[in-house]
Amino acid sequence: MPKIKSLILTSISSLASVLFAEAYADDILRGVPYPLPFKYQAEERVVYSKNEKGVKTATNTISLKYRNEDILFSVGMPYKYVEQQNSQADGFGDASALVSLIRKIKIGKDNLHLMPYTALTFPTAETKGIALGNERIDEKLGIAATYLTEDKRREIDFVLERIFTGENRENINSPDEIYSGILAGGEILPGIRIAAGFTNLRKDNGDYLSNLRAVLRRTSKDKKYQLEFFVDKSIDNKGIPRGHTIGFFARYNR
Repeated sequence: MPKIKSLILTSISSLASVLFAEAYADDILRGVPYPLPFKYQAEERVVYSKNEKGVKTATNTISLKYRNEDILFSVGMPYKYVEQQNSQADGFGDASALVSLIRKIKIGKDNLHLMPYTALTFPTAETKGIALGNERIDEKLGIAATYLTEDKRREIDFVLERIFTGENRENINSPDEIYSGILAGGEILPGIRIAAGFTNLRKDNGDYLSNLRAVLRRTSKDKKYQLEFFVDKSIDNKGIPRGHTIGFFARYNR
């Protein structure tokens, strides 16, 4: 029985990796929230991915955020379309909620921005046919950081996140995960920033996926509007299918 349970656990974990390889929010100015005096932000993320197993996923996520000088709150809901082999499904995915502290540390004339955070993912997805979520509650603890030069033209961004996976309806608990990412870049023209780097997702069972990531961001002069494009390309893996991802983000601050 232990061997059978282990086999089931591994199979379900691998299937989840195929269907729900998340486009993490490893980003330009990762540790810097949208600026005050704006307290609210509405964000839409449209992401398309395809992996080596032939699974295609399109996700449209709407997020609403609130911040003050010390804390940021965010809630998000995705709508997914998944296509694999001769079947397809679409519907709402798993909702998420996040709370983060906002901190800044002076290092000489430069600044280190820190956003330690905790988040929950809830099993709100439709599960008939192709499941559009993980059917469990996941807990996340992480820290996002941005080292920004005095003139704010150059940056190094870093994120480290621990994901504690919950049990699904079949009482199966997939391996916990660690996600990390680092980007470097800066401003190339007024209001336009680029960055590139690496991301890595590693499961406690030894499976992992490493990606290259490139990001381009355009911010309006009044800071109210922001458009962003990114692309991911897998470079190394074990147990999690390689693939590529492209995404477009639109943000409005008020």
